[in-house]
Amino acid sequence: MSLVIFEKIKSNQSVEKLSIIEFLQQIGVFKVALKCENDQNEMSFVSVSTLSDEFAFQCHFCNKRVSIRVGSMLFNSKHSLYEILGILCGFVSDISVQDLSNKLFISKVSVGKWYKIFRSCITNYLNHNFVQLGGPNKIIEIDESVIGRRKYNAGRMLSQQWLFGCIERYTSKIFIKCVDSRTKRELGELIKEVIAEDTTVMSDEWPAYMSFFAESEQYKHLSVNHSRNFIDPVSGAHTQNIERVWGKLKLRLRSKKYVRRKLIGSYIDEFCFRERFKKDECPEYYMFIEILKLMKN
Repeated sequence: MSLVIFEKIKSNQSVEKLSIIEFLQQIGVFKVALKCENDQNEMSFVSVSTLSDEFAFQCHFCNKRVSIRVGSMLFNSKHSLYEILGILCGFVSDISVQDLSNKLFISKVSVGKWYKIFRSCITNYLNHNFVQLGGPNKIIEIDESVIGRRKYNAGRMLSQQWLFGCIERYTSKIFIKCVDSRTKRELGELIKEVIAEDTTVMSDEWPAYMSFFAESEQYKHLSVNHSRNFIDPVSGAHTQNIERVWGKLKLRLRSKKYVRRKLIGSYIDEFCFRERFKKDECPEYYMFIEILKLMKN
């Protein structure tokens, strides 16, 4: 049922409100049962034609009525359930705020706010469900890169932001984070936080890496001198996979035209989250479901 609803909303077809509510209950966004705060009796799920959602929880003893949205991030929204799911469909389908606003006849400001909420849910999820990459017999490539823009496409870079990133070979699991500097101290702390011990780590010969790994016995380190080779002729070390990630990320950020510096982290989290679903048969659908599940308070 959930895939059918997703496809209908994505193609702008009508869906009954009860079907949407049952779908949201099925995946845990809405409650299936609720007890009355006044008398602790089980509330009934009732039809109320005067409400925009057309259904609510109601206590038959004290007549207290509670919104079906209680306990979810949809609770205080004035948008219909269909509109919210439509905006989420646009988000996972990577439709721009302006284009989706035109398609759904919802203000650009409202669409933008919901996009920001979805990114915030993703960031919270990644922060609270972090798992180290690597481990015995695993290979991690690490690298740093800078993003920013030039005024009038010339001159010095404005709003530069350095990033640290790594990718696990064969699983394509990635981690990217904004950093204030590329010093041994900051990069070293990130490496210890993100990469499990006994991992084989491949990098270029940036001095901070060379110094950190020279003093660390937790990892096996292989490096490549990029001024001479793309792939080290002796060890076979290279960082081509993480460099491809940089290319994809920068292409995505450029497509957004302008991203405020303070929001760069959330856009990067969105990119990392999207990468998790790229191998799925229906990546947009699975991303749609996962973001909805994150919208429970």
